Amino acid sequence: MKTAPWFLSLLLLVVMACTTFSEKSRMESFNDTARIHRWALLNGDYKKAAQFIDPEAKDNAATYDTYQNIKIVDYKVTDSDIADDHLRIEQEVELHYYLLNRNVLKTAQSRQVWQYRLEQKTWVLETGLPLTAP
Repeated sequence: MKTAPWFLSLLLLVVMACTTFSEKSRMESFNDTARIHRWALLNGDYKKAAQFIDPEAKDNAATYDTYQNIKIVDYKVTDSDIADDHLRIEQEVELHYYLLNRNVLKTAQSRQVWQYRLEQKTWVLETGLPLTAP
């Protein structure tokens, strides 16, 4: 009977380690997803960037026509808020972009909400593409 507290402590330690590993893996997945999304926006591949949008949130997304006249030249995360369970991340992003038909540099702030879908083990963007109307 003296081994019961020791066994319980070991079991609790294993459960905590698995939780920590899961959260770390989820955050690494987010970093990869956010990097690819940023790369797609900076390279003008808006269809690729839109692949991260939650299908239920597509009504909020800007149309591709909005981006025909835009070249995003800088994308910087200015603030992040990560939920305690590491399943939701809200970011403020500052975008610098050119209006190609006028050769004008503009700046816009965009709020992004990323949600982790446990079933698919993937991150989705609930807020759509940044709205940078000319």
